[in-house]
Amino acid sequence: MNFKLTTKAVFTALLAVMVIGIGAVVGAHYGWHLSNPAMIAMGLAVPVIFGTATVIQTFPLAATFPTSAQAVNVNTQISRVVMADTDTLATLTHNWLLTAAQLAQFLPLISWYVENPGVSYPVVSFALTDSNTVTMAKTVATGSGGTYVVSLFRPYSATL
Repeated sequence: MNFKLTTKAVFTALLAVMVIGIGAVVGAHYGWHLSNPAMIAMGLAVPVIFGTATVIQTFPLAATFPTSAQAVNVNTQISRVVMADTDTLATLTHNWLLTAAQLAQFLPLISWYVENPGVSYPVVSFALTDSNTVTMAKTVATGSGGTYVVSLFRPYSATL
């Protein structure tokens, strides 16, 4: 198979991504649930083209995520996420080595707020990516950049 990358192909791909991004905003406005196949497709396509945010760990360690050995005794982690308008993903690495049962119980708990908003309010979502990672996703829109504070909580229980 011979594929030639032309200006027209690049323009068409960028136009498709813009349409998907607009569709994501419209879908969120009309209350499409994230299980809707159209929303899933939009959510998967947009981050591939756009950027990744800057994540600054602020607690318990400044500027770096704790290792698994350090995280074992910490039940709260707080990060500052700085996103530009075109940033779509932020990866928060808690290193708690959560079990499948804990992930099924929607752990860790996630709390977030906008510390420094842009001029428009984006759609923000979170995914429990794996036993050590939470992924934050943001829609792309002019003025959607800002600074977010994200807190992760691992409740202690002998049964979890």
